[in-house]
Amino acid sequence: MKSKIIRFSSNTRGEMNSVIKNSSLQKNPDDLLKQIFIVYRRIRPRSINTKKNQHSVIRDIADILRRYFNLIKLRNLQEKHIRKIIEEWKKRGYEPGTLTTKIGFLRKLCISIGKRSCIKDNKYYGIRRGRVVFTDKRWTAGGTRDFEIIIKVDGLLHKYGNRIRDCLTLERIFGLRKREALRFHPCIEIILDEKNNPIRIELTLGTKNNRYRTIPVVTEEQRSFLRTLINTYKSDPIQPYLLDSYKKWERVYFYVLEKIGINHQSTGHGLRQAYANDRLKAILEETRKYSEINNFHESDDKIRLVAYQKLTKELGHGRIDILRSYLADYQAPSL
Repeated sequence: MKSKIIRFSSNTRGEMNSVIKNSSLQKNPDDLLKQIFIVYRRIRPRSINTKKNQHSVIRDIADILRRYFNLIKLRNLQEKHIRKIIEEWKKRGYEPGTLTTKIGFLRKLCISIGKRSCIKDNKYYGIRRGRVVFTDKRWTAGGTRDFEIIIKVDGLLHKYGNRIRDCLTLERIFGLRKREALRFHPCIEIILDEKNNPIRIELTLGTKNNRYRTIPVVTEEQRSFLRTLINTYKSDPIQPYLLDSYKKWERVYFYVLEKIGINHQSTGHGLRQAYANDRLKAILEETRKYSEINNFHESDDKIRLVAYQKLTKELGHGRIDILRSYLADYQAPSL
């Protein structure tokens, strides 16, 4: 029986050689490091930052396994190896969030090679993600209305002032992240009904980890603004064609923010935070009305939990605990 030959593209070979060259395992480039790298190549990380972190974890795992166990074949990976890797990470003083991320990469490795039982839950290793502390970054926290500050952009008479104003408005009334707003494409991401009325936004560009998400259009203010975007940009994105890279466009964004008095301590993320607080009130009211009409008689905790889950999904997150960093009056459901 012939052995299966794994072929790599030129890009894959270049990345593999780069990882091996920068590692302390240069004497055995065909051993463990290459095996781990091949496994992780199948996982296909979604973002560039995730890919960089993944390469760092690859080198770290290979170094620890060779240093303490002289492990040569990845298929011989056992629970004691996993336990030692996590112990080494904990000795380095990593924060719980960082440890959780690294263990996530390690868990993917175990699952990919059929060793799911080798790695336990994070609680087994005494790792719990710390509580998120709420820091009020809303522009309205100081008593100033968000839109009064956004309108100041027009007074700058900047070349791309109108585009920055539209990005800030997207962050405020739809809760978009900075990157999502700067890369927003009205023609592609605004969904219309049969009467050409905006009904939702389907974000595909600039989302975190390239996760597709949908934001409903519920107010007349939102509909009117989206119609204006469609008429203004037609088939063009908000990012100017002359600024051919996102970094250049981002620098213009920060420059304009600085000119209107918004510094690094009160970033554009404050608009997203303000949207989350306003949106929660609307969802809670909507959920309570739905419960009363259908005679569900749900408790306040149950209604709040449903509202948190819906808001978390609209904001593009996967766990409701993250709302602690958005909501000033967050109350953990007791269910």
